[in-house]
Amino acid sequence: MLRLAAVALRFDPPVAGLPELLTPDGAAEWALNRMPISREQAIVDSEARKSEYMAADDDFYAPVGQAFSVDNEVNVGFTALQDVELILSALPWVSSAVTTSRTRREIDAWLAIRDQL
Repeated sequence: MLRLAAVALRFDPPVAGLPELLTPDGAAEWALNRMPISREQAIVDSEARKSEYMAADDDFYAPVGQAFSVDNEVNVGFTALQDVELILSALPWVSSAVTTSRTRREIDAWLAIRDQL
C-alpha cells in the first residue's frame, strides 16, 4: 500500500477519488497498524540477530558448491523484524505527504530507530 500511495503521489495533477488506503495518510496508518512488534522489541530483536550472526560458525551458513535441502519446518527466526524493516524501507516514500499529526509522530518515532536495526 505504501508503494502504491507513493506512485499515486507522482501524478500531476493528483489522481482524484483515490481510496483512503492509497493516500499517504491512509497507507501510512495501514502500515503502522501492521507493525508486528513494538519499536523496543525491534531493537532487542535486532541486537539478538546481530549477536547471533557475530557468533556464527561455518555450520550457520549454507554450504557452497554442495547440495542443500531446505527444511520448511525450521523456524528461520526474526521474521517479525524483517517485516518491520520492509515497512520502514517504504515509509519514507510517503512520510513527507502525511498530514495527520498522530500518524506523522508515529512515523517519525519508527524512522528514528531505523539506524539501530
